Amino acid sequence: MALDATHSTRINGIKKAHIANGFHNAATQSRAANNNDLNPENKKITFIVGTNVAAHKTLRDAVSALADQGIPCEIILTDALPKGPKLQEKLDRPEVRNFGFFDKVMIKKGYPLIESMPIILDSSGDLDGDLMYTPQQLADFYTSKGVKVTVEHVHDINDPAFIDRIKNDDSIARAYNIRNMQIMSQDLIDAFENKTMQNGLKSQIINIHPADVFEYPGTNTAFWMRMNGSTQNVWTAHVIDKGIDSGPFLDKTFRALKSGKTLMQDLCSMAPFAAQMIVNDGMMFLGGSQRPTIPQSATAEFSKKPSQHYTYAEHDDYIQAFRRGIVDVAPNNFIPAIVTDHFGDLTTPEAQTVHHILAKESLQWQNNYLKIYHAEYNELPPQYQPSNPGAYFIPVPLLPVGPLKQAPQPPSKPPPATYTP
Repeated sequence: MALDATHSTRINGIKKAHIANGFHNAATQSRAANNNDLNPENKKITFIVGTNVAAHKTLRDAVSALADQGIPCEIILTDALPKGPKLQEKLDRPEVRNFGFFDKVMIKKGYPLIESMPIILDSSGDLDGDLMYTPQQLADFYTSKGVKVTVEHVHDINDPAFIDRIKNDDSIARAYNIRNMQIMSQDLIDAFENKTMQNGLKSQIINIHPADVFEYPGTNTAFWMRMNGSTQNVWTAHVIDKGIDSGPFLDKTFRALKSGKTLMQDLCSMAPFAAQMIVNDGMMFLGGSQRPTIPQSATAEFSKKPSQHYTYAEHDDYIQAFRRGIVDVAPNNFIPAIVTDHFGDLTTPEAQTVHHILAKESLQWQNNYLKIYHAEYNELPPQYQPSNPGAYFIPVPLLPVGPLKQAPQPPSKPPPATYTP
């Protein structure tokens, strides 16, 4: 099982990154552009990452831990790309759209603002171990320190041109799929797995599944864990194959599923543990050793795996969840919390500006959601009580007075890389 994320460990004599309070404590690490002891071929770790908060929190911790050891990282950001009308119908359900809005609002609306502001560093000029950073901030910071970290947006990861690029990129050592919502084609899987290290190990792409893959294969797993009364919050690492959540088992990490938490909190709370699982695996691989993988059918847990995959909940499921006190996201708490993640508090003009913009966007969405929900179900969502609308709508703080700090913009700075098929 994955090691506890609150402790440092040693793998093949290399001291692993310490992840504290859910975020990587970068200040304690030594950094080198090419750590010859750990990564003699100077290979990179590739991340394919979905547009959601928990995935980006996991990425932040994992990239920091690896890059602080001089390991290059490649970040590929993806969008949800529904395949077929059935999946699109599920994604169009009002409740699914509501959760999706809050899962993406910081990434879509907050990141551009944050990246236009000076990056916040600690007193030693390193990343602050308690703060969240955008993928572009991570790339800019580590590249400036001599460790190549790149960011790229890919609309369709199964595009033949992208697959060819991965196939011909011999610098990839290992890849991790973190809550990317696109199903990978066999051609893309093969492209990641056609590489051999000098130490004889073969590259693989590992899926970080946000549940126990033996109990909750499929999607919307945080919802179904709560509905089924699970007591453990589990994330699984397994090799990706042509099936869905069916590849050979690699590792698990888990913690108690605490009462009174929202589904968003359930997902985000696992980020440091999932990141530690990735770091364990990646460092072992680069160091010349590898945790053995086991076909799922050969494990003792396979007998409890359901015959059908979990999928998005339906309207009646959400009504039942509400009656049982299961909450997907609490906007009034969530919006200030994700801003605080990036700034440490809400006292600076920069933090207050981002808070204002996200709250304003959220309030507009909440009004639209009431209309969408009513049009679909001819009723208002149970979270909204007409007698007390203030409990539902998020308050919008005033914009701060005075100029904002702006990040330095060298004239020659190239724009972020964008993949165009």
